[in-house]
Amino acid sequence: EGNEIDGFEVGLFIRGLSGFMWYQAVNNQIKSHLVGIYIHGWTLNWNTPSFIGCNQISTYLDASFDNNNDRVLRRGIVFEDTKPSFPAFRTTIVNIQNNCISNTNIGVQFIHNDLGGNTYPYTPTFRGNYISNYTHVGLDILNMTNTWNNRTSIQNSFISNYGGLDIQQVMNLPGVAIPSPSFFSDDHFGVDGLADVLTPTFITFLRDPVPASVSCGNQDIGNGIQVTNIAACNHESLGGTTPILQILTNNDILLVSNLETIIDDLYEVSPELVHGITIAAIDLLSSDSDVNELMTLVNSYYWNNNQTKWFNYYAKLRSENYLVANQILATIVPENIDEEDLQALEQVKINMSINEQLIVENNNDIIALNYIVMHDEMYRESARLLLNTAFGNNPYEYAPISLYSVNQNNIPNIDASESSFFTVYPSPTKDVINIKVLKNQEIQWKTLQLFDARGSLITTKTLRSYHSLLDVSTYNQGIYMIRLIGENGEQASERFIKQ
Repeated sequence: EGNEIDGFEVGLFIRGLSGFMWYQAVNNQIKSHLVGIYIHGWTLNWNTPSFIGCNQISTYLDASFDNNNDRVLRRGIVFEDTKPSFPAFRTTIVNIQNNCISNTNIGVQFIHNDLGGNTYPYTPTFRGNYISNYTHVGLDILNMTNTWNNRTSIQNSFISNYGGLDIQQVMNLPGVAIPSPSFFSDDHFGVDGLADVLTPTFITFLRDPVPASVSCGNQDIGNGIQVTNIAACNHESLGGTTPILQILTNNDILLVSNLETIIDDLYEVSPELVHGITIAAIDLLSSDSDVNELMTLVNSYYWNNNQTKWFNYYAKLRSENYLVANQILATIVPENIDEEDLQALEQVKINMSINEQLIVENNNDIIALNYIVMHDEMYRESARLLLNTAFGNNPYEYAPISLYSVNQNNIPNIDASESSFFTVYPSPTKDVINIKVLKNQEIQWKTLQLFDARGSLITTKTLRSYHSLLDVSTYNQGIYMIRLIGENGEQASERFIKQ
């Protein structure tokens, strides 16, 4: 929320690999070299739809160069579905709304390439967006069909200015029947009102065109009929708690008046959803009396032993009673790997609060966070952020997808992503660590540095081969970081555990 992101190949990368996860990206200003927002994966969270909205997205477009070299790389938003297409309806819970997208080769792209399914998956909901200044296609759809209840493309504005197609849809999965009609639109297409589409088309145009609800400072507002701006853009801080919370004009966050009815309805659908919303609301609510009211209500429903303890734990956190919260946390017996990681993560946070630490300083806590990262499950990113804060590292990762760009400025110095250029093993280790530089790189790595968990430099050595050994037998247990430095100042780093 509210970030300015400029100059990266990908502005935001969202990986959705869990059926019941949700994510939001709102009110960001993004200018990237390749993709503004790249969503990679799939989700199936009916109760809390993911939301990409109210963002201003553009790329460093060189229309003349891109067209002359047949390069169609610069895209505003990409949603790539990565699961065989059954069930087909899972992607309908991703809402892409009220974004301003300009200066791209392709404004928005929905992609599905995985084989093995028996139908075409549905695209995200796409509504109220303003797409302008695209050289090739405004909305490009590959092997995906209309969203549930025909909400794929509604009240968007398409203004090319470069002669690009407004909408293109290609359906070519082997052996999979094409639904008909597969796509509906009541979008608004420039001053002439005519859509430029690829033929043959699977698109049916309905009703009178309605322009986007955001003007984006552009040149065409159509007939002036605009849908109302959506509340999620103004209330994004509520996240998934929106059904039970309200924001007053003074920014106080209170419970809604019909709380009991909403909680009762939500509990019928998903007790887990009510549990998650309640925990989030405990932290957000402005009034302690509202917290007590909410807790009294939700405690009247059935919860298992752990769920009740989590309620009590977060309530004690809110009141800053860390010692009692720590005691409650210790009694929770995790039922799965995610709950085990959450307990370990909260233990680290409790230790920081009790010891009044701004960063993680305890070696045991650092080891615990590293194990959460290695599990690569739900709480990986939360643990990684705490680790990077402790080490003073760049907390961002590069998107794990194949993208290509030209370094137009020819700047040799880069900050390489972790694990991209060398490996360290074994980890954990008791005596010797191997450092193996990957071959066939343009970078010439010259120097190796070893840092401890507090970021203190321990030793420096010159690299003389692709494979080096480092004796760490005399060092204390904990997390260590190896950094390589190239002849032009390039840097890459990797961690290991010393037992």
